[in-house]
Amino acid sequence: AGAFTDDVDYTLNVSNSRTEGGYGSRDASIEKTKLAYLGYGGESCGATLNPDETLSTNGAVAGQGGCEFFNPFSTGIQSGYFGQFVNPNFDASVANSQELQDWIDDEWFSRGKNDLFTADIVFQQELDNVAVAYGVQYRHNKVSQGVDDIGNLNVNPCRVTGYTGCENRTGLHSFLGATVPYDLDQTVYAAFAETSIALGENLDVSAGMRYETYGSSGSTFDPKLSVQYRLNDKLSIRASTQTTYLAPDPNQLDPSASTSLQIVLQTLAFKAIDTTGNPDLDPESSFTYNLGLVYSGDNLQATIDYWHFDIDNPIQSESYTQLVAAYGAGGAARDAVQNQIVCPPGFAVGECDVSALERVQPLIVNGPSVTTNGLDFFVNYDINMGLPVSLGVEGSYTLSKKIDPYFKEGVLIAEGVETAGFYNFDNPSRPTPDFKVRAFANVSMGANASLLAYVNHVGEMTDRRAGTQSLPSGKAVDSFTTIDLHLNVAFNDSLSFTASVVNAGDQDPPLAYGDLMYDSYNHSPLGRIIKGGFKYRF
Repeated sequence: AGAFTDDVDYTLNVSNSRTEGGYGSRDASIEKTKLAYLGYGGESCGATLNPDETLSTNGAVAGQGGCEFFNPFSTGIQSGYFGQFVNPNFDASVANSQELQDWIDDEWFSRGKNDLFTADIVFQQELDNVAVAYGVQYRHNKVSQGVDDIGNLNVNPCRVTGYTGCENRTGLHSFLGATVPYDLDQTVYAAFAETSIALGENLDVSAGMRYETYGSSGSTFDPKLSVQYRLNDKLSIRASTQTTYLAPDPNQLDPSASTSLQIVLQTLAFKAIDTTGNPDLDPESSFTYNLGLVYSGDNLQATIDYWHFDIDNPIQSESYTQLVAAYGAGGAARDAVQNQIVCPPGFAVGECDVSALERVQPLIVNGPSVTTNGLDFFVNYDINMGLPVSLGVEGSYTLSKKIDPYFKEGVLIAEGVETAGFYNFDNPSRPTPDFKVRAFANVSMGANASLLAYVNHVGEMTDRRAGTQSLPSGKAVDSFTTIDLHLNVAFNDSLSFTASVVNAGDQDPPLAYGDLMYDSYNHSPLGRIIKGGFKYRF
């Protein structure tokens, strides 16, 4: 930072960061599982599968020597995890050995790296009642991933190790999809400017713009305008409007897949969901505006704002539940999604009843437009009750969040839907409670200590799925309320102590029917958390 001229100051920022990580995967080998079904399982058996998945015994005999049969039925399972729920049908004579199970399961590791370099320079100056800031920015984002050969589609794309001539390149394993190594990057150039103007004693106006170019992903020009008018010394009205732009990141453009296991109700089982990148993505854009009131009195501060967002071409993953429903509906809807449904035998594409599908391959797409609006509010009141106390509440109420109908190749895949107040397991939206609020009380206990308490509340949501009507919680995901307590004590200018009790009531999250059996987006599964710490400033 410094003075560029007598009237212009500047700030230069440069940063470079790297994030590295990895994860291990474990899944049943299709090849080894088939050998074990036929009685040729085991490290020392010696039988192999040919590329067409026919058997070569190589002199081995089924069920003899080092060759074992794999029993997939419940008679081979003694109990549930940790010895609970003992199976009365268990037959030790047909149980699978641990060695066989370990041989069937493969393990592999994937590792990734993300490098981000950012440089910008900002100039600032003031001219009478006008303050101006402007500058340019450069960003370079590089992401890469490596994977062991056993989970690498470039090396093992088929169901038999080393074979590369198959049509459906799903890899060696039953559920978890193989991936390909990648090395991707994206460069962004931007220019921006903002000005703040005082138009008289009661009116402030701020205007800004930002231009960004993403190379082959296009460019954007986004303006912003905000105003605040003081009706009197305590009450003012404010409003703003702007456009925003989001280009797809390198991972979303890469045509490789990321696999997760999800429950598919039509099959009554967990199935592999291969979410696949899309090099044909367009940028996402939005138009927003808000209007609000601000009150600032001696003891009372309060705001209320109405906000509205129109989002076009949102970048999102297709809902696998909508794809499966369209496939099951038949007709034109089935034809439109058939190449994204993988069926047995031989993992044929879209040639089975919906109850028999094996994998679903949703794309990252520019989804249907979304319109949402609501209210944000904040109130703080200071009062002396023998000790100085601040009481308040802040929260948000979502009036509406509507998703337009979704079409593929002109065919309706899913109707438009209102998602505010719903669990949204069956559409691309996250679970969206319409009401979130936090009340707080801050008590100052002398000059060096304070106690802060929060009451957090998330409203209930409706689960629209027909199958939830007969379940214990009915069609609702119940509301969730927790209490947090924080104590801060400053012993001197350098040393302080903090203690916290998060979820002091040890509340469990409400039941929500899905993989985790709770809503991981809005609720925490952690019970009471107690923590403390000292801070020393040198």
